[in-house]
This record gives sequence, structure tokens and C-alpha cells, in this order.
Amino acid sequence: ERKRAEEAVRESTERTRAIVEGTPHLFFYTQDAEAHTTYVSPTVEHITGYQPESWLRRADWFVTDAAINQAGKDRTQANLRGNVLGEPILLEIRHARGHAILLEVYEYPITRDGRVVGLQGVAHDITERHQAEEALRREQTMLERTETIAHVGSWEWDVASDTVTWSDELFRIFQRDPREGAPSFAEHPAFYHLDDMARLRQAVKAAVADGTPYELELRAIRKDGEIRACVARGVAEMALGGRPIRLFGSLQDITERKRAEDEIRRLNAELEERVMQRTAQLEVA
Repeated sequence: ERKRAEEAVRESTERTRAIVEGTPHLFFYTQDAEAHTTYVSPTVEHITGYQPESWLRRADWFVTDAAINQAGKDRTQANLRGNVLGEPILLEIRHARGHAILLEVYEYPITRDGRVVGLQGVAHDITERHQAEEALRREQTMLERTETIAHVGSWEWDVASDTVTWSDELFRIFQRDPREGAPSFAEHPAFYHLDDMARLRQAVKAAVADGTPYELELRAIRKDGEIRACVARGVAEMALGGRPIRLFGSLQDITERKRAEDEIRRLNAELEERVMQRTAQLEVA
């Protein structure tokens, strides 16, 4: 039984070492009570460019002067005191080739006789993921700014879950509080003038039936009762079998443009009337 137990422990240890030292996308480490590295798995060289020996007895981890590193050091000190939150630590370090990389680190205390004597943790490189997230955030910010400037709100209806998503600008167009959430798609026609509802329902029905896109000029009703001239556009995303997966579209507030067009027409009419009057006067003279 003892031999079987020893063999089981040995096999478990070998499997753990194979996982720890054979996963190229992360490295495992241990630290003592002063946060000095006492062990780091060989995969650290693949991720950071530094050989494992370069990490031993170090506490700074080749960190840069990025502001997030101080928060990471504070979190490590809290973990050494036993105040573990279980949240990831972000650290920016200088790769051996000179460029900065971002590590996401999870660490937990090593205890002995109820006392924290060190830390063990795992870290992996999230630089590319972080860059992709930052690019996505920038694109989202640009989209939101564009929507605000153009007075265009967007929406999406997931048919299967019957969930509706509105952009911030769409909430502004209708003067609705985003915290209240977007109304169900069945409620959407109620946000438009009664005389426009039939056209909207017919357009949506065609979009759901065969994916026909639509573009309609509608009168949207704000929360305070003000009516705004808008252009509504919608299109359906269909599954291979012809079943609608989702509908998405936009609503552009063109009230000011319509008012400007009306004012231009009024001024043109006045000018034409004056020209006609002047011409008549000249003919009489």
C-alpha cells in the first residue's frame, strides 16, 4: 500500500510538472516571504526572453515604470499578509528584446503552521489580447462619437432570446434612461406616431420573413411627447434555412435637417413671390 501511494504521488508530481513546465503560454513561480523568486518554470524564457536563472532571487521581475506595476506590487504585499482577493494582477515588464509585454498574474499564499511563508502563482502574456481589447474600445468610442455627431442610434434584436440592445445615442433620441434598459421589440412600434405604425410593422414583417431590408421615414415620439422626424433602417441576418437569427438597424434623427429644408423652401417661396411681384410691377410701369 505504501509503494502504491508513493507511486501515485510520483505520477501526480510528474503530471503536474509536465503541465507546469510544458505549457508554453504561461509560467509557474514561487516566492519567499520577501517576494523574491525562488522557482520559475522553464517556459518563462519563451514568454519573457529571460532564462529561468535570471529570475531567481529577484523581486522586481524586470518591471517597467508603468503605473499599473505599483498596484501589482501592493497586491503582492497584501497576498503575503494573507489578504487574498483572488483577482488577477497586471504587470508590465520589459522583454529581454527590449519591448514591453503585459502579464496577467494569479498568485496564492504558501502557508506553514498557519503562517504565510511565500507565494505561488502562474502568469501568462496577455499583450496581444490587451491590444485587441484596446483597439476594440477605441473603435467603440469612435462609433459612439460618430453616432452622436450624426444623431444616429443603433439597435439589435436577438430573435431566439428576444433580447433587444440599444446604443447610447438611441436612448438619447428617445430621451430614455439607459438604466431602464431597452424596450422589447414588440414595444418598438409604440415609440412612433400612430399613423406610422402600420408601415413599420409591415416592413419588419417582411424583414423577418425573407430578409428584406427597409428604410422608412417615421415620426418618433420622445418621452416628453415631442415628435422627431427620423429615418429608420433595418435588416435581418438569416440562418441557412431561411430562419431569422437577429434584426439590427439604425434610427437617424433628421428633425433639424427637415426644419432647415423647410426654412429653405419657405425662403425660396418668398423670394420667388417677390420676384413675381417685382416683375409684375415692371410690366405695369
